[in-house]
Amino acid sequence: MAGFFSKGDKQNQWIAKAEQAYEKGLFEDAAELFSKAAEAEPSNANLWIKLAASQKYTGKYDAAVRSYKKAAEANPDAGEAWIQLALLLGDSGKCDEALSALSHVVIPESELYLRERKCEWLERTGKYADAAVLAAALSSAHPTSKAYRTRSADLLLRAGRYAEAREIYDDLSRSFEGGAEYAASAGLCSELMGDAKGALFRYRNADEDDLLSRYRRARLEEAAGEFKEAAASYAKVQQGTDGDDISVSARRAFALFFAGNGKEAASQLEKIISRANSSAELWYLLGAVSFMNGSLKRAVEAFDMVIRIGSPAPSLWYMKGAAEFLSGKYQDAVESFDKTSRMTGGSSVVKSSMFDEEETLFAAGESAPARVEFGSANVGLLSMQAVCLAALGRYAEADKAARMVLDAASDRPDMELLRIRCLAGQGKYRPASDAFARVSAKMPEDYLVLFEHAEILMLEGEYQKAAETWEKLLSFCPGNTLVYSRLVESAVACGAYDEAKRAADALLADVSSDVFALLAAGDAAYAAGAYCDAESRYSEAADLQPENPAVLSALGRARASAGKFSASKEAFAAAASAADGAAGLLISEAKAAADAGETGDAVKLYMDVLHRYPEIRGVAGEVARLAFSLGRFADAADAVSYAVSQNDAGYSLLRLGGDACLQVDRIEDAVSYYTQALEAEPDSLSAASALAHALTASGNYREALTHLKRTAVSGAKPEAYYDKAVCEINLGKLTEAEETLRILLDIDAEHQAGLLLLADVYERRGAFDEMLDTYARYLELNTENMEVFRKASAVYRMRGENEAALNGYEMILERNPADKITLRFKAEALFALGEFAEAASVCAAVLEQGEDAAVRLLYAESLANAGETEAAQSEYAAILKNGSDNAGAFLAYADLLSRNGDYARAETAYSRIIAASPRNERAYLERAANAVKIGEPQAILAALKDAASVNPKNSSVLAGVAYLYALSGHPNEALSFFDKAESAGCKDADLYCARAFIYLSQNRFDMSDKAATEALKRRPENRTALRLKAKSLEGLGDFEGAVSYYNRMLAAEEFYEGADIPYPAAEEKKPEPKKTYSEDEYGYGERREKSGYRDMIIN
Repeated sequence: MAGFFSKGDKQNQWIAKAEQAYEKGLFEDAAELFSKAAEAEPSNANLWIKLAASQKYTGKYDAAVRSYKKAAEANPDAGEAWIQLALLLGDSGKCDEALSALSHVVIPESELYLRERKCEWLERTGKYADAAVLAAALSSAHPTSKAYRTRSADLLLRAGRYAEAREIYDDLSRSFEGGAEYAASAGLCSELMGDAKGALFRYRNADEDDLLSRYRRARLEEAAGEFKEAAASYAKVQQGTDGDDISVSARRAFALFFAGNGKEAASQLEKIISRANSSAELWYLLGAVSFMNGSLKRAVEAFDMVIRIGSPAPSLWYMKGAAEFLSGKYQDAVESFDKTSRMTGGSSVVKSSMFDEEETLFAAGESAPARVEFGSANVGLLSMQAVCLAALGRYAEADKAARMVLDAASDRPDMELLRIRCLAGQGKYRPASDAFARVSAKMPEDYLVLFEHAEILMLEGEYQKAAETWEKLLSFCPGNTLVYSRLVESAVACGAYDEAKRAADALLADVSSDVFALLAAGDAAYAAGAYCDAESRYSEAADLQPENPAVLSALGRARASAGKFSASKEAFAAAASAADGAAGLLISEAKAAADAGETGDAVKLYMDVLHRYPEIRGVAGEVARLAFSLGRFADAADAVSYAVSQNDAGYSLLRLGGDACLQVDRIEDAVSYYTQALEAEPDSLSAASALAHALTASGNYREALTHLKRTAVSGAKPEAYYDKAVCEINLGKLTEAEETLRILLDIDAEHQAGLLLLADVYERRGAFDEMLDTYARYLELNTENMEVFRKASAVYRMRGENEAALNGYEMILERNPADKITLRFKAEALFALGEFAEAASVCAAVLEQGEDAAVRLLYAESLANAGETEAAQSEYAAILKNGSDNAGAFLAYADLLSRNGDYARAETAYSRIIAASPRNERAYLERAANAVKIGEPQAILAALKDAASVNPKNSSVLAGVAYLYALSGHPNEALSFFDKAESAGCKDADLYCARAFIYLSQNRFDMSDKAATEALKRRPENRTALRLKAKSLEGLGDFEGAVSYYNRMLAAEEFYEGADIPYPAAEEKKPEPKKTYSEDEYGYGERREKSGYRDMIIN
């Protein structure tokens, strides 16, 4: 490495030591030495880079980041420092910093990995637009890659560029078989663009089994009024899911109802309820549907069940009372209305003081009715109570209720008539006569009474009866335009569109040029969905009265419904002009402009309303919603900011503001809006979840986790659990994160981001089996993520499961055959599996892409092990010529020479290595092995002693030296080295047997007894140890004990026939090809097992 550093080699004493430690893989030592070298030369970028690399290999990633930053400070042009810094920051989740670091280098077009990582970081930081640009470039460079094109479309979608995303999805759906999934994505883009028709078309081309697309299709069909089709789509969604989703079932029920199949709608709800899904919401829906079906008895039962479950809202009592009233159960209706009045504070009936609190107004068996008093007037409620009381014969109370109605609304002839009946029922004939006179005075002609009656029927929602009454009135006053228009209105309200059209046509036949008649005809056509006919009628009326705001507004409404938004805008503009800029008309014009795609004009009109009518609330909210729906998130966020400044932002708008700010990376504003929304509705779990998500994005994991513990509960969306896991991981709570992700995957087993995050948790915890299982689940859903293959293969490789790792590398190379890094890993795996010829072939392919010293060394080793000795020697010679200080290459070269019988040259090579690296322990061990082949015991002993001096902690080497001394007749030296081996950690029974034998030969029976005892502690039935123990006791004069051990020896199983000294047998191993080894910085090859030298020497 002499040429690696630009200066300071001679003055800086730490560099050579650091390099040696680095080459040996002693990265802890290397980091310490490089740190000292860098302190001596802080401006030497290369030293900081080496220090960072050493720290990275020891897992000190934060320190490595700091060192790479120092390198970049020392040399801002150090591209490797910036790239490695970016990768470390990206791997630790600091994507913004990673992007900042990567911005200092120009990424070549060929560096797919870095470009993909940059795209990933942009995506993870929410910079979807930038990520989309990069993904598009990758897609352009690889036009046949479906993965790149899909990712480009996904990012465009998330960036709000729906039209571009849809174009790519459409192309993908046409280009590939099974493109239905892309059709669904294209449909979503269309939906977000406001193109409901286009979205519906694409959803209908989506996969039949895609339940989400089917659901969105059903929603669009429902919005388009295609209720029959919507019901069928909801049915498909129900069939494809386990169990019933209440929301889907409810929507299907309503779709069936509006499709004219009310009975089936109710039947659907009954089925769900019968499966023990008796929630208050379901019972309420059943009650409402039954009420609209006319099944009033079932409606009463359903509303009563809601109240029993625990939801006694005033509206429920009112609905129950209405159903009871219409079904003729007046006593029950009075009780329900009384309950409503008490709960709303607008009570009209209360108990008198003569009754106890526990008594009911209509107690069973009560002989006299309760006396009641009345409070503040609620006209609608009081009028129905009055009718019920009169029907029950409680005329005095009914009369009081009717008088309160008339006091509040004097133009109620129905109450006048009711009062007459009540007075007569009480025997008060004179007051009844006076009341009748007043009614007659007000209504001298019968048709006026009918008219008022019909009006009341309409107010009560009895449109069919009202229509019949209006028909009757026409017999008294044919040609009455007002009656005709009211008939049309009633017919429209009850869905009798043909009847409405007939009435409108009859009216126009009499007065074809009457504006009122034309408006009525237009209303009839509009209600029937005949928007073009309605537009035609309204246009005729506008020709007659071109400055009538009502006519022009109706014309604009019809044109908007017909999809003629530009023309609709013109009509609303004319209406606003005629009405001197009325706020409502300006708002309608703005909406039409937005629907026409004239977003600039729409925003301008809304802003005009804000300036002219600042007192009108909600306009800024409309601007925000419009901008958000169009993907103009920055404008939406600005509009919400204005609304907040005017104190005109409610819960929904604050939520929208937070969502918009997240889209444009205004995280702090998003946190502020979500916080205000949560303050407005403290019980809102969705607001708490959104706030937690924003806090997570801002890095405030601790506070986010506080909210997520509240929101990530049963029934929560998967996103809440995902955010909770992210926070727990960043706070170091890996066990909790694992549990959270398991819950998420129980909810959504195909949540790909959750699977990747769970695998990351297992990786951090070192649970590699679980990590691999999780990746397997992920790959069942998505086989396009090459990073998963890389990580899984790395784990297999780390665990020595090279064949499995090789399979992963093959999958990556199927998609990118020129991936240099993966080719290198493949070569390593092949080498580890003993497939040396194939490993050499792969190495050659890598070297064709450019020179790589580490791969060159592996290439030489592969050739050597494949039997291509000459080619291997040639490669080694080239490596050593270009870098003579490469210890790994020298060792491999020397080993090759030794294996081929060239022991003398091998000895020379080992000598050169030791001269260059006198503390290279492995060199001494390899040299000893070479000496064994030559047959020079003294050389073996010298080499092992040198190895022991380099590493006095290697117990196996120390034991080997001891055995050699014992064999060569140096018992004291042998005992000395046996002591050292024991101190270094060697506790083998054979070591103590050898000691015992030496002590016996010296007649030191007490010492041999101790040694034999230690051996028996480790091998109680070892015959050699038992024999040595017996001989020691015999020497000590303990003949009885000696006999005992001789007997045990004869009964024991272990026995080394003819062995005087119990040297252990070499461990049996499966035969495997001879390998060469290296110690370069990339860790190619394997280290020689050091524990086998003693066995080798003895054999």
